Formats: sequence, C-alpha cells, structure tokens
Amino acid sequence: MPLKKNYEIFLVFLLVVGIASYYTMRVQLPPADFQTAPLPDSPLRPGNTSEPTSSLDSLPNQEEQPAHSGTGSQIRIETSTSGSSSQLGSTVKIGIYESDPVRNQAKTFSSIDWSLGGPIIAGQSRNSSRVYFRNEGDTAVTLYLSSQAWSFRDCRGKNLSQEYEQYFSLTWDYDNSTLKVNQVMPVVFTLSVSPGIIDVVTFSFDLVVLLS
Repeated sequence: MPLKKNYEIFLVFLLVVGIASYYTMRVQLPPADFQTAPLPDSPLRPGNTSEPTSSLDSLPNQEEQPAHSGTGSQIRIETSTSGSSSQLGSTVKIGIYESDPVRNQAKTFSSIDWSLGGPIIAGQSRNSSRVYFRNEGDTAVTLYLSSQAWSFRDCRGKNLSQEYEQYFSLTWDYDNSTLKVNQVMPVVFTLSVSPGIIDVVTFSFDLVVLLS
C-alpha cells in the first residue's frame, strides 16, 4: 500500500514538471508566424575602419577647381609686326619638335612640364629637355623669348597675385642667330626660382617665342 501511494505521488510530480516545462517553452519561443530577418554582413571587420560617405553638400564644387594646375608651360609662337617677318608675300612658319626632325621622325612638341624631375624647390633652376625649332617658312627669322599668362596657386588651390612673377626667371641658350629656311635650332630653356619665394605651390605660364 505505501508503495502504490508513493508511485501515485511520483506520477503527479512528473505531470506537474511536464506542464511547467511546456508553458516555459511556449513563453520563450516566438509565435509561429514571427520571422526574424537575417542580419546583413557588416562592412567592418576587426582591424579595419570604415570612412563615412561624403554627402553631396560636402563634395568640392567643380566650378571652384583651378582651371590650370601643375607646373607646366604651353609653347606659343607669335609673329612680329615688324622686321623680316612682315615682308609682303613671305611665309613665316616655325615647327617645334622633341628631337631633330632632320635625323629622326618628326614628333611635334607643344609644352614643357617643369615638374618632371620632381617639385621645384625655392632657389633651384630647372632645365627643359632639348627643343628643336625648324624654320619651315620661306624667309629667314630671328627668335625672341617672352612669357605670358602666369598663374600662381597656394596649397589650397587659391589664386595668388601676378606679382609672384618677379620670383621667376626664364632664359634659353639660343644664340640670337638668324634661322635660315629649313635650318634647325636646338634650344634648352631654363627656369630659375628665387630663394625668397613663399606660398606658391603650383604655377603655370605660356612660353612665347616671337618671330621677327
């Protein structure tokens, strides 16, 4: 009799434990119609950082960017209104080449990049590569060197005064001789920068060769 009573008590205990476990699981589990969306892969990983995406308002205004940059010079040819080049019926024409057009295949040359050897430091001089001028007209001419359209900018790209031109000196090794028809004249340009210059980070200008 005591054994049967103990057995009944044991069955009641199991029933109570089973009911308690069932309701516990029902509370912890989500409803059947509840779906958890998978988490997207995070772009961040240990040891890496992520830069914030710039808004449109923070992007630089393209219209505010410098029209010219770097340290280059376009070579321009201009004809004098006086002297031999103004003779009636004469044709004045100068070709510019990066190598001797008589000995090599003619390849035209139009600009000098003064920064090819690295940034120009204040107090330095920088030589261009050798430039070849050929008289392709029908009259002899003399060449004269000038410069125009100087542009100076600081580290922020801000335009600086034209007065900075005084810190630069442009020369060449042309001997001022007259170029006969079809004659080729090799020339090296030298740009010198004063040691007293400040603020200028980039510059550009037109290198003008005047024919007379």
